[in-house]
Amino acid sequence: MLLKKNAKLILEDGSVFYGFSFASESSVSGEVVFSTGMVGYPESLTDPSYKGQILCLTYPLIGNYGIPSNETDRYSMPKNFESYAIHIQGLVISDYSFEYSHWSAKKSLGEWLKEHNIPGIYGVDTRELTKKLREKGSMLGKIIINGKDVELYDPNKVDLVKEVTIKKPVIYDNSNNKARENQRFSVHERSSAQSFALVSQKSLISVNSIENNSDKKDNFNRNKKLNQNNSIIEMSEIAKGAISCASAQSKPAISEHAQKHATHFSAGSVFDKIKIIKKNSKNKKIVILVDCGVKNNIMRNLLKRELAVIRVPYDYDFFKLDFDGIVLSNGPGDPKMCKTAIANIKKAIEKNIPVFGICLGNQILALAAGADTYKLKYGHRSQNQPCVMEGTKRCFITTQNHGYAVDTKTLPKEWEPLFTNINDNTNEGIKHKTKPFFSCQFHPEANPGPVDTEFLFDEFVKKLSQ
Repeated sequence: MLLKKNAKLILEDGSVFYGFSFASESSVSGEVVFSTGMVGYPESLTDPSYKGQILCLTYPLIGNYGIPSNETDRYSMPKNFESYAIHIQGLVISDYSFEYSHWSAKKSLGEWLKEHNIPGIYGVDTRELTKKLREKGSMLGKIIINGKDVELYDPNKVDLVKEVTIKKPVIYDNSNNKARENQRFSVHERSSAQSFALVSQKSLISVNSIENNSDKKDNFNRNKKLNQNNSIIEMSEIAKGAISCASAQSKPAISEHAQKHATHFSAGSVFDKIKIIKKNSKNKKIVILVDCGVKNNIMRNLLKRELAVIRVPYDYDFFKLDFDGIVLSNGPGDPKMCKTAIANIKKAIEKNIPVFGICLGNQILALAAGADTYKLKYGHRSQNQPCVMEGTKRCFITTQNHGYAVDTKTLPKEWEPLFTNINDNTNEGIKHKTKPFFSCQFHPEANPGPVDTEFLFDEFVKKLSQ
């Protein structure tokens, strides 16, 4: 007979929700938020945007399809996870399935959480909890297991991006693509084919570490042809811990092949590497990816469009490098904490460098433009948020995970809203009226969720050549 271990969730207003532990027995505190997605917990729990938060899943049954393997894809990224670690503080659910069944499952949700020292509590009245959070707003709370109390922790007062950003710049270069052939599309990729003509190919992707060193709305054309890569991987400093992990117990899921073929570069070699990329392909575009807690699928979407990507820490001075555009990634916490990133993007838009912001990147771009941001009452965390593109009657179903939003009333006259959330009329994206700067508050890369807005990556690629 399974011995139940008592646990409880205590909110800062004194409310107590009782349940039982099914994962690590460590007590934690953080901001309590909820997500209404039915599936996709492996991807959601590894989304760095959840850093510092205790996540309540509203769907009543969780864990029934287990956790998939750590296998990596052609870019040497975990196929089934959005980063190399679990980033939530703790998990709160109603009914936990101790038995799981799925062809790809390798372990249970509880086992996975234990490996990362993340507590989980089940048997909670998540419906009542969600009602309280909707009515009173997100609030601080703590999971207490076996009476082990902890102090309340407010992640909104901490620079969370600093904890999840990459520690050293890394180049993802797919310029050595000599072997090309059509490939079958996966179910996920086929969904994009409804909007695009997909062209696939094989290529050699070398992922090389570098050292720190001295319009109108109808322009969003969905008919751009995509390049789909199927690759052999080489990796470098990532295997030595360049990726920040949220838990001391978590380890980067780097393949043996990647470690065996690691290529190391001395200080200054990034400039030589960029020259090689440009020499091999004069039309190759190089983009700076400002890592504020980037999801793997954002990088996949850039790489499969034949871009060379220089992934840099959020406070990195990238202007000494030769590049064509900037992508601002998703990430956790208050965007106003990212002072250096805001200053860098302000400088970039003054130089007319194309910028594409996603989620937190939307907020950073707005702040750099001179607008303001504010904290939402309880945020948007789900896979079914309806967003309308301004100036059109088109509505897109989107994946979202954010607690802050852009105040469109503060946008300078040269800027305008790009998307609006139908549920609460909050901003879901902005764009400059004449220059190549735009962003979205939702996640066009999905994982989990729909890929209806993946065409925004193609719009960014188009702006790189304008």
